[in-house]
Amino acid sequence: MIIRSKPLSGIRWACVALGILIFGVACGSKINPRDAAFRFESQDYIIAESQYAQLLEANPDNLDYQYRLAVCQFMNRRYRNSAENVALILEQDPKDLKALALLAEIFVKMRQARLARATLLKAIEYYPSDMKSYIRVSRLDLAEGKVDEAEKILRQAIPLRQDDPSIFLELSNLYFRVREDERQAFCFLKRYSDEAKGRGGDSNIQEKIYQTEIEKPEYIMFCDDQAHLLEAQQAIDSKNYSLAGTHLDKVVEQNWLWKRLKGQILLETGDHVSAMRILQEAVSQNDADPECHYQLGWAYHWNGEIENAHRQWKRVLDLEPGHAKAQAALRLSQ
Repeated sequence: MIIRSKPLSGIRWACVALGILIFGVACGSKINPRDAAFRFESQDYIIAESQYAQLLEANPDNLDYQYRLAVCQFMNRRYRNSAENVALILEQDPKDLKALALLAEIFVKMRQARLARATLLKAIEYYPSDMKSYIRVSRLDLAEGKVDEAEKILRQAIPLRQDDPSIFLELSNLYFRVREDERQAFCFLKRYSDEAKGRGGDSNIQEKIYQTEIEKPEYIMFCDDQAHLLEAQQAIDSKNYSLAGTHLDKVVEQNWLWKRLKGQILLETGDHVSAMRILQEAVSQNDADPECHYQLGWAYHWNGEIENAHRQWKRVLDLEPGHAKAQAALRLSQ
């Protein structure tokens, strides 16, 4: 939800609200819901707040009125009042996505980033295909300088995106503006454009991609490799190792990620010796990737090298202290 705030004068709000109340009492009239909706859609949140407050007096169980009142209070910078009304909505419907999104924005305004993130993760738990929640979590992580976490939550959303390609545009922005990796940013932008094309797409983005392909044709091969690596990862997650292997066979540059995925396939298909060898190469090329160490730990484990397995899983926890699978592996193997 994108919210644009108008400058608020406390005196103006009080005078207008008082005027509405006096007018309503004097005329003995009831607020027309259509008029309140018009005020709300016109972003006249001061008058709309007063009107929805009166509507709720007559219809206390109307969650739409409750939500609109909370939005008005948010726009009028009455964050605590807004949070109280959102809480009333969530008491009746804990899975209300709009209310959860608004509550997260309230926490952001109140400088409670941790609570905002927890609220959005709850929304993701209820609605795993809601890309907006992943994007909001990623932006919170970026605001705190947690670039790896920001990318991780976005990548987590990729297989769940259904027909919403916005996650690729967000990843493209992250790589271009934060990681300053133009080549990878281009790949995500191209993926976004390809998936959005069926719904009209963005002509400016399509033109940018066309120009880049002409000026930097080497990006095309790189993007093809990245697409196959992504499909291979999704196939592994779905335990379709044959399909994953097919995608890896089409990759030209066999980098550390290719070796990690190939090692995972070899592990799952029982070739533990080959898996250990290729995962060792992956770790030597990228010692900072927790998943490389995690998979190598299992390769050592299945080859009877338990101490080496423990070292790898401990390395995972050094890199990512909350890695639940590494924690479980250490417990089970001891």
